[in-house]
Amino acid sequence: MKRRRVLITGAAGFLGTSVVQQFRETDFDVIGVARSSHRNSGFMEIDFSDGEAINVLDSLSDIDVIIHLASHVDFSRQASMDDFRATNHDAVIALTDIAIKNQSHIVFVSGSLVCGEKTFISANSEISPELPYAKAKRSAERLFGEYLGPLTVLRPCGIFGYPGPRHLGINTAIAEAIETQRLPTCYGSGGARRNYIFVEDLARAIRFVVVNGIVGTHFVSGSERLTIFEMLELISKTFIDRDAEVQMRAGGVSRDMIVEPSETLPEARTFFEALLEIRESLNVYRVEISSL
Repeated sequence: MKRRRVLITGAAGFLGTSVVQQFRETDFDVIGVARSSHRNSGFMEIDFSDGEAINVLDSLSDIDVIIHLASHVDFSRQASMDDFRATNHDAVIALTDIAIKNQSHIVFVSGSLVCGEKTFISANSEISPELPYAKAKRSAERLFGEYLGPLTVLRPCGIFGYPGPRHLGINTAIAEAIETQRLPTCYGSGGARRNYIFVEDLARAIRFVVVNGIVGTHFVSGSERLTIFEMLELISKTFIDRDAEVQMRAGGVSRDMIVEPSETLPEARTFFEALLEIRESLNVYRVEISSL
């Protein structure tokens, strides 16, 4: 039986690494694309801001699935829209051309921020991007939307894991607890609730929509709604000591930011279950789960 071929952009990134692993464990041939590639990774090195480099993709054939993860990351309000053009415009056009030639299934990882910075986001929420990053993602959604073949748009909330990008404070807390045994610090009351998605669960959701041929737009988030303080407390107990306490510091008041997940996708693990998986993968401590 012929193996299906999947093209994954952003293959060397935080999410991309997990997605590549998910598909390498299944019956797929993986073609990874990265802006900069390690010598032995086997990825194609392509900078989407380089028009000549993008032309290399034209030589690809028999591509059954295209997963677009590559993204310029800047959540500041002062970010320039030009900085997002390569991954959210130029790459989208090039990948759509490949999809048309191969009748590929496109999976695009956008973001829940296309609905703005609301306290609660669901499938019924108005599309109202505020940040340049979110506006660029929405622009890419529209471009991909012109494709007449199978298309899946996933809109995840904040993605956590190790080593995760530090713009998400929870990732910083996880990394510092693992690397330096530094106690997490909570600024303010930490009472704002979030339901961040574990990077491995998002990667599995991507594989799920591909394997099952699921199309349409779907929000992706964690299975439980925890306060920032509760998450920091679990990080402390998991990676440092079960009796360790979170350090409290003065800070501003934050608000809830909850994303309602699509019922079509598999349920994500709890935050604690995700932390245990990180710990076990790193062999940080050999303790019984029941002792925490």
